[in-house]
Amino acid sequence: VPYVLMHPSIHIGGSDAGAHIYQMAGEGDSSFMLSHWVRDTGKIRMEDAIKRMTSDLASDLGLRQRGSLVEGNFADLVIFDAETIGRGPQIAVDDVPGGGFRFLHRALGVDMTVINGDGLVGRVTTVSPTTATVLLASDPDFTVGTRLENSMELGFSTGQGAGPLQVQLLNGKAKVKKGDRLVTFGSHGSKPFVPGVPVGKVVRIEKAAGGLTRTVYVEPFVGFTKLDIVGVVVKAPPEDPGDTVLPKKAAKSPSPPPATASASPSVATESASPPPATEPATPTPGDSATASQRG
Repeated sequence: VPYVLMHPSIHIGGSDAGAHIYQMAGEGDSSFMLSHWVRDTGKIRMEDAIKRMTSDLASDLGLRQRGSLVEGNFADLVIFDAETIGRGPQIAVDDVPGGGFRFLHRALGVDMTVINGDGLVGRVTTVSPTTATVLLASDPDFTVGTRLENSMELGFSTGQGAGPLQVQLLNGKAKVKKGDRLVTFGSHGSKPFVPGVPVGKVVRIEKAAGGLTRTVYVEPFVGFTKLDIVGVVVKAPPEDPGDTVLPKKAAKSPSPPPATASASPSVATESASPPPATEPATPTPGDSATASQRG
């Protein structure tokens, strides 16, 4: 089989323009090649398999500026985890117009953290040869483990659509205040969430009425209605970054010193009295000094 897959006359992947969606699903062939023939059996090298499914295929089909990481080409990239990439089981999904169904293989190994320059955007759920589907952190189906800054108070953040994120803190007596910030706690093996990604800041707190948990509402750092460029974390940091990725808090402006009344002199001084008037001196014969005339 590896010899056939690597033969230049063979194209990897299948497409029948949807003619047999009720009988089979062939979209997982590329994932299966990477998981079985590359990783599990070692019969094909990773770089050779990717070349067969990208640049070789684009060249055979006459697709210009596709299939190669070359400056000026289209950036059609699929990011995956080589250790977990695979093809999920064949399932039936009811999403065909007119009430029909089709068979589907979901990709494995692409469930990764999506971020931008402000913080957590969401996570990858599925991929295709040209696109990836991202579940946004604002979606009601989205949940991520979080941690309060400078503490180990943990909770679970859930999307609320256009509103703030809702976070259930596991400690009903956790000390939390408006303005406190949260980061991702991180999943086991950093899949799908890596630790330390900024999530948002607390804007409202619900008082705990003796409950085991406490609810806070968090304004996300990311603006989900104005997303542009996002990134996928393909490798977790070697160590938990803690709170170091959070933006630095703005320094508070120093308060002006309190106004003070100017001190009055404690000792009054009287103006000096004029010297007593003196009579002009009468020169004495033999004196060498000459008296000045006062006028």
